[in-house]
Amino acid sequence: MKLMDRIAVVTGAGSGIGRATALMFAREGARVAVVDLAEATAKATAEEIERAGGKPSPCARMCRTRPTISPRSPCSSRPTMPP
Repeated sequence: MKLMDRIAVVTGAGSGIGRATALMFAREGARVAVVDLAEATAKATAEEIERAGGKPSPCARMCRTRPTISPRSPCSSRPTMPP
């Protein structure tokens, strides 16, 4: 149990590599915050962790909204190269 008493936040934990990572961290003793845009798959991963005796974090099982960037946001401008 290498990760006992640790907290892991795994994004994309509802499927693929994120799911595999969340399950592996739980097997190693971590409390896992299962985060995914798809609520159903996030819940399924959290339930699988619970069935295996792990403890998914109750504070962050899924993310329900997609982040948005305003057209006026500094993040939306393209970097420019000097002449």
